[in-house]
Amino acid sequence: AYAKDAKGSLIFAGMMAQASRIWKANGKTAEAESFLSKAVKAYEWAQANPMKASDSSFFGHQIAPPRAYAAAQLLHTTGDKKYDKDFQDFCVWSKRPDADTDIYGQYDIQDASWSYLSCPASSADPKIQEAIRNAIVKKADLFMKHCSTMAYGFIRHPWAPINWGTGAYENGLNPIVQAYRLTGDKIGRAHV
Repeated sequence: AYAKDAKGSLIFAGMMAQASRIWKANGKTAEAESFLSKAVKAYEWAQANPMKASDSSFFGHQIAPPRAYAAAQLLHTTGDKKYDKDFQDFCVWSKRPDADTDIYGQYDIQDASWSYLSCPASSADPKIQEAIRNAIVKKADLFMKHCSTMAYGFIRHPWAPINWGTGAYENGLNPIVQAYRLTGDKIGRAHV
């Protein structure tokens, strides 16, 4: 339906790399190898055909998160350190260890960060993984702290305005679910 672009190719690469692991774990080796081959091909195509500032849909923050996401998923699947380098080149924690997982209008690296945090410790940078872990737990604590004071309780980004449909989408739960997976804390550190 649309022309090929780097952003779509990178998202596809990340999803195919993850699918490869899932299929392989379920004994579907041929399919897993096919998925991984497609992931690598899409990733390499995106590298050879990057978005340009003249592209009508280009915003400075659009390409780094999908590139980091694809690199993290390929790192997890292959263990190839070149993907670790690519992730670190495009992730915010390489420059700012106390960075958030997303800042509205600037970047949203939540999917990439969870993908990197899910990589085996032997293939990822432990300092970056710890910075990501801290950012996710900090975000969850913020959500829990502010959302628990509302009369109508639901999880959402505390700085987002309440409007029709607020609370109806799962993306507000990502930091909460991820922090629970990391800590096992059912109510959040801000409420202990």
